[in-house]
Amino acid sequence: MSLVERGLPASITLASLLSGAQRPVAGSTDIDLPAYVEEILTGGFPGLRSLRGRAHRAQLDGYLDRGDRDDGTFALIGAIAKSTL
Repeated sequence: MSLVERGLPASITLASLLSGAQRPVAGSTDIDLPAYVEEILTGGFPGLRSLRGRAHRAQLDGYLDRGDRDDGTFALIGAIAKSTL
């Protein structure tokens, strides 16, 4: 989910980037750095947004493990993500 889909302010949208308009990418947000990092670590999966702590990590680990098993391209992403949690 994008920041807008999460109900957070954003000045750049995916729709504007994909519209083909050649505009410089610039913007601002009222979100401070700790909140932004929290959004990145929480992830954009709607079903996981309400989970915290161990339950959240377990669900993300399960998602990454399934991706690694089903599609080898997740192996590196999964290893990096797990090392940062």
